[in-house]
Amino acid sequence: MSNALATLASPADDIAFYEERLRAAMLTGDLKVLETLLADDLAFVDHTGCVKTKQTNLDPYRAGLLKLSRLDLSDAVVRPAGEDGRVVVVRAVTAGTYDSEAFTETLRFTRIWRRTQGPSGWKLVAGHCSVIL
Repeated sequence: MSNALATLASPADDIAFYEERLRAAMLTGDLKVLETLLADDLAFVDHTGCVKTKQTNLDPYRAGLLKLSRLDLSDAVVRPAGEDGRVVVVRAVTAGTYDSEAFTETLRFTRIWRRTQGPSGWKLVAGHCSVIL
């Protein structure tokens, strides 16, 4: 588990597992895990200001355009959002390629998770990321 979330106390304990699964799936391009973690009604604003759905968020992975080689998380803050929600704010140092072009960026993510009924547990329902200058 990444250091940023591994040491957090309740109420973050339950969400740290899902944040680490998301990080690992993004690094490996694991579409099956990403499909499971992202809510069908996901709304995500990327670092360029574009609003992404679940499908448009997954498209670069499906097409082999996005390949992450680094995704280091730090400075995590987790807050409850009602009984079945969590807000996660985390700093991410990223590196990889997009359409064969190398990149490195430091980003700040805000993610909103919702606990679901059934075996899938938590789903990422909304998010935003900004470039840290």
